[in-house]
Amino acid sequence: DLKVRKLIEHVRNRGFRVLNLTAIEREQLLETRTIVETAAARMAVRNASAADVAELRDIAERFGARIESASFDDLRLWNGMFHERLYALSGNDVLVAEIQALRQRGIPGSANDGGIWRTVGGLARSHEDHVEMLRLIDERDEDGLAALIDRHINRTRALFPKASAQER
Repeated sequence: DLKVRKLIEHVRNRGFRVLNLTAIEREQLLETRTIVETAAARMAVRNASAADVAELRDIAERFGARIESASFDDLRLWNGMFHERLYALSGNDVLVAEIQALRQRGIPGSANDGGIWRTVGGLARSHEDHVEMLRLIDERDEDGLAALIDRHINRTRALFPKASAQER
């Protein structure tokens, strides 16, 4: 159910709308995503085969080739495929399901991403990160990949106001 997963909210006498996160909810979501996604990335480095990296590279190249021409929906699809495949390499299905649920709450291109995906430059930075992630996996650099995933997730923080003392 979308309401239970906090993807939509009911507005009395108006119906349902896509949920816009408060500052504190956004901060907590990013903190939680950082913890679970960096853990999954470390596991993925340990488990990735050359074939896995080739598959990820193909997805990343398809994303990169579409940056200037594709719809946001198409780009979200390719970005989602990249991250889903990356985290699937962790070998932990429960962790992967939790990551997917968290990522859906802050979908790239939504009001919750700070507008990073509204520019070709922002999309290009995501693509550059994906390419760098592949290099780090090839080098079996768990720490480097975890640090990059952290930056990749938290790049949006500077675009939003901080949570006020009352919100905490």
